[in-house]
Amino acid sequence: MTCFFEVGGTTVWSPSNTIARLFKGQAEAVAAAFQVVSGLGDIVDDECQIDLPVFEKFVAEAAGQYGHATHPVLRSLTESVIAAASVLVERAGGRLPDVEPPEQAAAWARLRREHARFMPR
Repeated sequence: MTCFFEVGGTTVWSPSNTIARLFKGQAEAVAAAFQVVSGLGDIVDDECQIDLPVFEKFVAEAAGQYGHATHPVLRSLTESVIAAASVLVERAGGRLPDVEPPEQAAAWARLRREHARFMPR
């Protein structure tokens, strides 16, 4: 079985139910830790609706927190969520967060491409 992550009726990702639940749970945990809303709806009938403007803000906040973090475990725990979430923002035609320095922006782009290869639509 698969779960469909959708933005405005367009499927941006269709992982297995296990991966969908894991991503959703991790994203919600990151959102709660940073005191923001994720923009991910509940998984209902194997579908998860994404509120793109809210989700973009979540990704931007998570990336910003990552960029300011000095603790390697905090960075590690948020990295995979940001990478997968960034793929969804990109596929939905949304705005990815501005990241500085340029080396970090390039690192996120690489990680986003790596994740995208294994994130079927």
